[in-house]
Amino acid sequence: HGIARLEGYYCLATVSLPYGQHEIAQASSDFERSYRGEVRCQIDLGVTGSGPHEPGEDAPEATAKRVLGESCKLCLSSSLWQESTQFQLRQQLGVDIPLKFWDGPNSKIFVMLLPEGATGTVKGDFLFMEDATAKAKPAAAVAGGRKTVNEWKVEQERFADLPGLPPGWIRVESKSSTGQVYYFNTKTQKSQFEWPLPEGWTKEVSKTTGKPYYFNAKKRKSSFEVPTE
Repeated sequence: HGIARLEGYYCLATVSLPYGQHEIAQASSDFERSYRGEVRCQIDLGVTGSGPHEPGEDAPEATAKRVLGESCKLCLSSSLWQESTQFQLRQQLGVDIPLKFWDGPNSKIFVMLLPEGATGTVKGDFLFMEDATAKAKPAAAVAGGRKTVNEWKVEQERFADLPGLPPGWIRVESKSSTGQVYYFNTKTQKSQFEWPLPEGWTKEVSKTTGKPYYFNAKKRKSSFEVPTE
């Protein structure tokens, strides 16, 4: 039971869909095109491991790490759990996959990607995965390369014609992609390319349509439009 005991074996998984891209494009109407692409070809993925929150676990992340180890005998390094690492992997792949979302009021789902350079070490019954290329970065470097956080705070006037951000967030131009802007939280020192949501809001994925929506558990509100307050 577990990845550590599969040494020497490989698993090839395939998914057969009822309609290909050409067949979807050739649909006779917008309704039929949507039905083929979004309903008939929808793929539901099951979770790798699940379990209840236990006393002493100060955050859902702690529960997720424990459950992953218990279910798969798999442990990921702290750098792989960092949101900045996961956002970077999604950007490299060009995919819009949420890092985490609530599946109802009491269940939180984490979606973890592993980089190509990840290495595994077997210790006992567990497989420990880490990113061999990960390097510690100072907070100032994360927020804009050559410029410091305070310098970017001053330069926020450059974005005055854009919609306002939630408290604590600033816009930063990426040093690796000319003109591309990402968002940096000056309180938590976290960066992301997705629009930062106001406090209390989370991005979810509809089980029926597979499309994203936004949910505020405290206010018991949901919206398909990005919330601004």
